[in-house]
Amino acid sequence: HVSLKNLRKPTHATVVAYLALFVAVTGAGGAAYAATGGSFILGKSNSANAATSVTRTTTGPAISANVRAGSAPLAVNSRTKVTKLNSDLLDGRDSTYFQKKLATRLTFTALTMQNGWSDNCFGTGTAGVAKSVDGVVHLHGGICASAPASNLAFTLPSAFRPSMPVYLTADMCDSSTGRLLIDTDGTVSVQSDANPPASFTSTASECFTSLAGISFTLPY
Repeated sequence: HVSLKNLRKPTHATVVAYLALFVAVTGAGGAAYAATGGSFILGKSNSANAATSVTRTTTGPAISANVRAGSAPLAVNSRTKVTKLNSDLLDGRDSTYFQKKLATRLTFTALTMQNGWSDNCFGTGTAGVAKSVDGVVHLHGGICASAPASNLAFTLPSAFRPSMPVYLTADMCDSSTGRLLIDTDGTVSVQSDANPPASFTSTASECFTSLAGISFTLPY
């Protein structure tokens, strides 16, 4: 049993101290909590005049946020880049979904002409093939033949061969149009326009066939 007469009346300084603590905890309108050096108040807006650091002394994440489906686990008010903060997905897609940065210049592999065909005709460059990082096979150069043994002009190396025959449009003599047939074994045959220019005694393809700008995408 404690006698009421033994209870001491709080001093003026004590009342002021309690009032200051109440203001610091409740903040403006009771919404914000000034907690520098104090405890983190759940469900309330906390504020401090210094950064808060969380260090875990055992293995595993230092902070875990579990939210309902469709809710963001974190919200920020700044667009400033955060050093060493990695994001696994961009708009729900993995990095493998996006196209890789293309090289500034392609490295072409020279092609060996066959059956009487020649390259660098009219100074248009040696025949070559290259593949970009996104799987597009590119041809360049120009070819021609005076009396070819067949219309098979060259064979693509295995890394550039399609899985099914590919027919590609090609520019020929006097602005005529023909095509290349690239087969699965890499053989490339030149096929002339059905109506070659009358001014040429040989077919338009043998006169000149441009490989510039011809491309297809693997896998095909």
